[in-house]
Amino acid sequence: MYRIYLSIFFLIFSVNCIAKDITIDEVYQQIFRINEEIEILKRHFNIDEILQVAPIYTNFTSLHTWQKSYEISSKLNILREKHHLPFLATASLEPSLEARPQIVFAQARRILTEIEIIKYQLDITEMSAQPPTFTGKTLADNFNLMNHISYQIDLLTGSSFTPSYVFSQAMRISEDINIILDELNIQDNTIPPPKQNGATPADSFKTALQLLREIRRLEQLENIEGIDIHPFEKIEKITPSEVFGIAGIVLAELQRIKADLRLFHALTPIALHYEDKTPSDVQQIFGWCVRGLQLITMLAANKTQIREN
Repeated sequence: MYRIYLSIFFLIFSVNCIAKDITIDEVYQQIFRINEEIEILKRHFNIDEILQVAPIYTNFTSLHTWQKSYEISSKLNILREKHHLPFLATASLEPSLEARPQIVFAQARRILTEIEIIKYQLDITEMSAQPPTFTGKTLADNFNLMNHISYQIDLLTGSSFTPSYVFSQAMRISEDINIILDELNIQDNTIPPPKQNGATPADSFKTALQLLREIRRLEQLENIEGIDIHPFEKIEKITPSEVFGIAGIVLAELQRIKADLRLFHALTPIALHYEDKTPSDVQQIFGWCVRGLQLITMLAANKTQIREN
């Protein structure tokens, strides 16, 4: 009888410990709250302008929206620095093939807390209203509202990302690729491509797209469902902010590859601080990443060919 009661206790305990599912609509509500808080900050600084950004529609996952939230946290750090407030490092995400909306919900709540602290330190007392309840929202809606918020923060900081900020993300991509190379015991005998002096953010963006295409090729070989990159190829105006954004898409896709290799605890290293970097430096690192990833793709293609034979 004791064993029966004990079994029932553990059954009830395990059921009660199951994490609550978070819906896409609930995530959108939290992102909406962030947008309202950013508008409060804009009003405090007498900023009436709204930066318009064209929405992007593709098969986004929560991984991509989380990376966009990382971008927002990075821009909030720039805002902190502008007002002589402490810098806070943004955490990395555990690799997964298909992340649930919970990861974005949690990150959104962290961002709201960060904004609350900034408001307190800047003596801003205005509070946002209770957000409405949303229905029928999609992963693309969440991503695009996050992207809209990111551009509005530029109005608060007075600038977008510098090439040095983008370079830090390129280095994080390089570190992730090195993690994968080490796991597969692939000796990286590649060398960086020549630096193209005078390169522009558009050139860096173009090389990042080449890297993303190489990732997609690897995903297809490994039967990993990846993102459709065609909408990104249609972006015309390229600034360091767009390059930072496409780097986030690359990082999101690399998490899928790491998860496929069961590297669940191989977190992307935190961003280091760099100065005086240029789009030429960014493009060179992206180009080197392409070469490293091609070694992995060649190995995957050879294994696929062996299986077929």
